[in-house]
Amino acid sequence: MTPRSAARPGLDPRIARRHELARLRALGVEITEISRARTRAMFERFAREFIAPEHSARFFEDVRRRGLDDLQRWMRHDCTLRTIAQGCLAWLGPRENLDPCVRFEKSADLPALEIALATMDETWAASWPGVFVNFDAGRALVITVDYEVLRCDRGAARTSPYR
Repeated sequence: MTPRSAARPGLDPRIARRHELARLRALGVEITEISRARTRAMFERFAREFIAPEHSARFFEDVRRRGLDDLQRWMRHDCTLRTIAQGCLAWLGPRENLDPCVRFEKSADLPALEIALATMDETWAASWPGVFVNFDAGRALVITVDYEVLRCDRGAARTSPYR
């Protein structure tokens, strides 16, 4: 059972979201929607920290048109790697004492989520396209619409041209 299974073609994304969240909560996941204003501020921070500055204007235009379907195209290449799904949530930080991570939906119209990682299963996360971010650790985990996994670690780019 994955969060994605609740989404059906033609279903309003907000209704699909309610179903996804209800299913996840029933499975014991601690998850909270973030207000739209806070989502916008956090998304702008995400863009400043994880998107190459020379692409930021085009990135925001692309997100408005298409959502996050093509996010890997915009990520900072100096610190982003394609990887396997196994251990992806643990890579974000210690699951037991990590503050809730922020998850941005692939649809730009939906508010972000705060998720207690210790309550989330790796398999569910790897089958749910979107972005999981731990701002404190400087790490973002991208699950693409093709279920590819990208790890972006700002700390890995000590000699980055973006700093």
